[in-house]
Amino acid sequence: MDFFRGCLAGISFFMGSFWVVHTSANTSIASIVAPGKAMEVSKEETKMLKKEEIKMETTLIILKPDCMEKGLAGEVIGRLNKEGCEIVGCKMMVLSENLLKEHYGHIVALPFFADILMFMRSKPVIVIALRGENIITKVRALLGPTDSTAAPKGTIRGDWGTDKMRNIAHASDSEASAQAELKRFFTPEELFLK
Repeated sequence: MDFFRGCLAGISFFMGSFWVVHTSANTSIASIVAPGKAMEVSKEETKMLKKEEIKMETTLIILKPDCMEKGLAGEVIGRLNKEGCEIVGCKMMVLSENLLKEHYGHIVALPFFADILMFMRSKPVIVIALRGENIITKVRALLGPTDSTAAPKGTIRGDWGTDKMRNIAHASDSEASAQAELKRFFTPEELFLK
């Protein structure tokens, strides 16, 4: 027995410090064992560390006039909810010309912008803020490619879209655009972020 204790003492000496995790029915404590010292991390702190590892994002989608005309708003929202997209903001609105010029600023000078403007103002739309893990990429994958004719069946655009403009929904394409678009369409008070 003394031989084994000696071996363990030698191993501890050479390893320096190491993690030991203790668990019981009510607690989960991680200890850093070092010569003469131990630091304990509570169960709550461990949960907080795990949360920080998850990349939570908020994104914006617009259910376009073709989605509204086809009566698909509930279907689209249902699909997004089933995939873990949490609604943290939602409203119905008629988009003003100025708002659309700001939103589509990158294509406002192109000849087809007038068609987009007319289409996006043809019916009220539903604007939704969604939150979840890697939500920007997730929502864009669920929607499918911008061109509905190239979108595979099983995606929202592949199942219900018609073309590049009548493609059921707009979705933010990056974290930077999501932040800008959320500010454009929602006030801070209209977003229910935890």
